[in-house]
Amino acid sequence: MYYNPIRAMNVKTLSRYLEKLEKTTSRNEITAILANLFAQASADEIDKICYLLLGRLAPQYRSIEFNLAEKMMIKVLAFAFKKSEEEIKEKFKQVGDLGDVAYNLSNLSNLSNLSITQLYQQLLTIAKQTGPGSQERKIKLLAQLINQLDPLTNKYVVRIPIGKLRLGFSDITILDALSWMKTKDKSLRPDLEKAYNISADIGLVAKTFKKGGLKAIQKIQPQVGIPIRPALTERLPTAEKIIEKMGQPAVEPKYDGFRVQIHLDHSRGFEEEKNALFDPHGCFVRIFSRRLENTTPMFPEIVAAAQKLPAQSAILDGEAIGVDPKTGKFLPFQETAQRKRKYQIDQAAKEIPLRVYVFDLLYLDGQSLLDQPLSLSLIHISEPT
Repeated sequence: MYYNPIRAMNVKTLSRYLEKLEKTTSRNEITAILANLFAQASADEIDKICYLLLGRLAPQYRSIEFNLAEKMMIKVLAFAFKKSEEEIKEKFKQVGDLGDVAYNLSNLSNLSNLSITQLYQQLLTIAKQTGPGSQERKIKLLAQLINQLDPLTNKYVVRIPIGKLRLGFSDITILDALSWMKTKDKSLRPDLEKAYNISADIGLVAKTFKKGGLKAIQKIQPQVGIPIRPALTERLPTAEKIIEKMGQPAVEPKYDGFRVQIHLDHSRGFEEEKNALFDPHGCFVRIFSRRLENTTPMFPEIVAAAQKLPAQSAILDGEAIGVDPKTGKFLPFQETAQRKRKYQIDQAAKEIPLRVYVFDLLYLDGQSLLDQPLSLSLIHISEPT
């Protein structure tokens, strides 16, 4: 199909929608407002809008964060509006929201000619500032952005970096709204949610749906480097009820460690993304937690082991458990959990080495195994080709 691009959306249009959303408590009304917003957006804008609506710049697994707290935002506003930090603190104390402080101090004559894409790119540039002097650069760049924007847009732009957007809905409501955009009901939610479960990137799902509709969504497959959302268990009262519901359940030991979803691809080269690890031969490895956080740098021994697997590409799901290096026995969860750290990783790996028990193979050499029975995955794990 040919896509007819929609005129670029102005940031003030987005801010008006954000204002509507903030004032609305009805779930159905929120869904309808979001659907109208998505209908106006182009395919090149809708992914960025989805991230911004959730107070982010990327899906969670990409670990792109502002690292900008309220204390620093006070410095930003003082710099932008030529006020002392004490004046900003006093206004903050009065209204209780730095977004409202920015709204009250902004220049009413600003027209906010920035497009959504331009705003997003500027925010992304600010978030990616690292190294010596990065805090000062963030303050200066964000202040410059604020001085381009109208009061209402500033209200929300200031809230995003400090995690205070809080519009009262989640990514699942966005899926409902995407369905509503096409059908005026939530009938497409199951297909959209299945795609989102396979590829945990709400922006990618929205963009794919905007471009290609339901057919494109149904073709989404697992990709190495994009985590698959873990399925939530359903509680049942008795073992008999479990067998009644599942027919022939599989039973396996419960290991008391932490979840690791391991992605590897021997054909992929270096990607300039935070927390991407690879060896000199090009084996790309990433490890994701249950909450889809990128934990790759924390576990060098898992990376090394994954690189030796006899597969061109794979996604595996398993449990990592700490082992006593002297006795070989499992360690209590409290000790295993100490491996989740950002510093002194090599020392921790020596003191608490990890052993991974893989319980599911989700993807192998270009083929999704998500819809295959567990027995097939077990064959692949025990007898690799």
